[in-house]
Amino acid sequence: MANKDYATAVELLPKVIQNTPDSWSRRRFLRLMIEASRNLDRKDLLLPALSEYSAMTDDLLKQHISSIYREMQIAYDMYDLEDEFNSLKAEKDNTERRLNRNLIILSAITTIALIVMIVVLFMLYRRTRTLARRLEESNNTLTSERDQLRSQQDAIRVAREEAEKANALRAHFIKNLSSEIVPPLNAITEYAHLLTDLIDENTKQYMESYVGMIDLNCDLLRTLSQDVMLLSEIDTTRLPVNTTNVDIDRTLITAIESAKGLDRKGLEVNFVNDGVDFMIHSDPQRIQQIITYLLSNAFKFTDEGSVTVRAYKSGKNVAISVTDTGIGINHKFKDKIFDRFFKISRDTPGAGLGLHIARHLARLLGGELRLDSAYERGARFILTLPVG
Repeated sequence: MANKDYATAVELLPKVIQNTPDSWSRRRFLRLMIEASRNLDRKDLLLPALSEYSAMTDDLLKQHISSIYREMQIAYDMYDLEDEFNSLKAEKDNTERRLNRNLIILSAITTIALIVMIVVLFMLYRRTRTLARRLEESNNTLTSERDQLRSQQDAIRVAREEAEKANALRAHFIKNLSSEIVPPLNAITEYAHLLTDLIDENTKQYMESYVGMIDLNCDLLRTLSQDVMLLSEIDTTRLPVNTTNVDIDRTLITAIESAKGLDRKGLEVNFVNDGVDFMIHSDPQRIQQIITYLLSNAFKFTDEGSVTVRAYKSGKNVAISVTDTGIGINHKFKDKIFDRFFKISRDTPGAGLGLHIARHLARLLGGELRLDSAYERGARFILTLPVG
């Protein structure tokens, strides 16, 4: 090309360009090809060379632009990194300042807490020593009281054993005494009736009144003997309860018939059943004992009129009332009359045990016995018993 031998160059350059892989050298040979084609006016060679050269130039320009863009992007990223670094540095400085401030505050709080803890521990130590001293004193006091309590318990145990022995001896004595009293009383009654059978008719009516008095007092003694013996059993042992299905009609009628012998005044005795047509689960013997005591009390304080036994429903329970037309009982004695040995009047016959024993038996059956203080035409006692 330096000799301007364009014809030779046009023939050699296509092969050189085809065999040159390096883009820079390829572009240089393409420029020579373009120059030679222009000088020789070879458009058939000029256009392909210009086209390839233009494409390579465009690629080179794009690469250059891309390189510049990457450099600018890197510069921008460096700027962002520098800004972020400055921000992080400022944040770090702020964080360190806050951390230092927090450390100072935490140190102050820790110091104050330690001081408070030391004061509290010192106070707790003093209090613990005081409590330990008081506890030791309390232990000594408790030990002394425990020894005294043991001594008292031993004394109470000895006293209880002696009391149980005394109760057993008393019960045994009362039982023997009762068994010894009944035969002579029966003998007195029999001999009194025998005497009335042996005397003549003129004096028989006169003597029968005295025999009635003998019978009455013998019955009172027998009742007293039975009451004392039953009271002794109550004090020493728990009375047995034999529960079974109880027919109220039959039980109350039996109790009334057995208690009629206690009536010396010819009172009218009535029985009313208001709707108790079912069985209850209880002890029929104990129910008869309670009704007998209540009827005996009614006979004792009723000179004329009647005594009525009534059975009726009371909620979920069965109630049995014994009502008389006697002198009645002042309502202020409604609870006291059930006390042991209590008598409204000293002249009243009996020992004051019947109602006490009757209430005990009622509670033994899971029920209750009370005086109806609202009834004013005599006295009315109400026995309440559970159905089952």
